[in-house]
Amino acid sequence: ARTEIRVDFRRAGEGVFGFSAAPYDPSLPLMIDPVISLKFSTFLGGNGPDSASDIALDPDGRPVICGSTKSSNFPMMKAYDASLNGGADFFVARLDADGSKLLYSTYIGGSKDDYACGIHPNADGSLVLSGGSESSNFPVKNAFNRKNSGNRDAVLLKLSKDGKSLAFSTYYGGSGD
Repeated sequence: ARTEIRVDFRRAGEGVFGFSAAPYDPSLPLMIDPVISLKFSTFLGGNGPDSASDIALDPDGRPVICGSTKSSNFPMMKAYDASLNGGADFFVARLDADGSKLLYSTYIGGSKDDYACGIHPNADGSLVLSGGSESSNFPVKNAFNRKNSGNRDAVLLKLSKDGKSLAFSTYYGGSGD
């Protein structure tokens, strides 16, 4: 006779996923037949190349997405910066929990190419982002380093929960890329 055992997906490392099973009798075969239910799916982008680099859930279970865009008409809502500033800019977007509504979206960048790499939601709903910038005028605030020291420097910033302001933004790098 078959007995159903609860099995959940789990992250086992960067880009690696596995399963976690409830206690069961290891002397019997265990068959994992996952049923994947899609909660939602959506498009997010504009008229140019758009690339998401990271996604996470905020403390309220809402997806936050970061990436890079060259789209001048990327959907903006309640933006810190509503204009594409250079070749490529960061984009940051927050959706509602079921993915049906864009809560906010913003560009962040300078006059050259800027690429978001990672996003981390804080307990207060603010977001910490990392990436790279080739711009000499990437927006900085309360900065550890106010200037791009090479062709491309790392950047680190903290965006408010509502997406309208920076708590800090800084370059971080040396004379090389």
